Amino acid sequence: MKSASPSPARDAALASALACLGPDKFDLQAALHGVLQQGGLDSRDAGLATELAYGFLRLKGRADFVLSAFLKDPGKLPYEVKLVLGLAAFELTHLDKSPAHAVVNWAVGAVKARFGDGLARLANAVLRRVADLGQSPRDEHFYRKGAASEEEFQARFYSCPRWIVEAIGRDHGPARCAALLAAQTVQPPLGLRFNALAPGAAAAYEDLASLHVHKGRFPTMILEKGERPDNTLDLEARGVLSRQSAASQLIVAALEPAAWPGPVLDACAGRGGKACLLLESGVTLLAACDLSRHRLRQLGRELDRLGLPPVPRIVADAQAPQPWRKPPGTILIDAPCTGLGVLSRRPDSKWKRSRADAAALVRLQAAILGRAFDALAPGGRLAYVTCTLLARENEQQIRNLAANRTGVKILRQETTPDSLELGEFFYGALIEKT
Repeated sequence: MKSASPSPARDAALASALACLGPDKFDLQAALHGVLQQGGLDSRDAGLATELAYGFLRLKGRADFVLSAFLKDPGKLPYEVKLVLGLAAFELTHLDKSPAHAVVNWAVGAVKARFGDGLARLANAVLRRVADLGQSPRDEHFYRKGAASEEEFQARFYSCPRWIVEAIGRDHGPARCAALLAAQTVQPPLGLRFNALAPGAAAAYEDLASLHVHKGRFPTMILEKGERPDNTLDLEARGVLSRQSAASQLIVAALEPAAWPGPVLDACAGRGGKACLLLESGVTLLAACDLSRHRLRQLGRELDRLGLPPVPRIVADAQAPQPWRKPPGTILIDAPCTGLGVLSRRPDSKWKRSRADAAALVRLQAAILGRAFDALAPGGRLAYVTCTLLARENEQQIRNLAANRTGVKILRQETTPDSLELGEFFYGALIEKT
């Protein structure tokens, strides 16, 4: 991104936040990638832009609370001004290496360029007072001031909308709720998936394992938080490895796909992370379906990169009647969900979701589950996976299916183990149609 600004990294972080929280509602990863692809940022600035964009959206709730102490009526400010102030407040209170004067000068200049001297003076006054707070906004006691309930405190400190805090608390209880909320405020470890079908993959795994602190076992590697090896690009280009959430890999493995009757239909394939994982494990796919042509094109490129066999890619609605003359042996549903288990990796989504969205997704999941189960022949299986923490999207969906259909045999239900400190949480269920 070519810019005359003395702070191109901050400009890039702001542009990314606007793209994903504004009317276009891009995913943060896509928004940041688009901004950085415009060019002009060196690796150091690109790294800072990424740290700022993800860090701010993880802790936006904290930044908003800090600013509320110095703003009489923040709701009347233009949204772009609030984002500039929020981004600067996050950097002032949570990044040690950023000089306060540089952060304040950038924010004042950004506001002045867009809205003139009046709001620029406000930004200057407010942010200087934020800078005077030092590191106190990192302490949980800072967020207990005036909190009328534990939920209000948690919404502030763990930077989550109140409805999410309440929903997770209902399902998991106070202690685990706090742990789950804490996990989504920090960067998750990097997950790598080695292509077991690629020549030399096992050796490449061992080579990389010797250089980095890691967990997991082939083909999954879980690098310690902060580890971002720069020697993986060639391996990725050669189809030896892919970047994929370790929690996502482990939940599929826990459902033992090698024992699924084939062929397998991936009914909600998306960009194909789980489809490729299955193919690399030797599972035969009947087809990969999704509503998005763009995502299916991305899946096609991944198949080519990894040297995997071609798979029919079909634009299809998983709620619609299944067109197969012969029923699939197994249907995988990587269900659309609230994504509350992966907020550490997709922090923008918590600021976009609402209670109404959650209710609509529950209805959608039920429709997809029912349609898929009806499409199976006796003996067929249904693998259901989500990346959310809410029982109504997970266990309750399976109970409802069993209550509304005959022949539902629940073979297993799994959740991501907390012990691996993955920072992400998935649910999986395997059902047989008897």
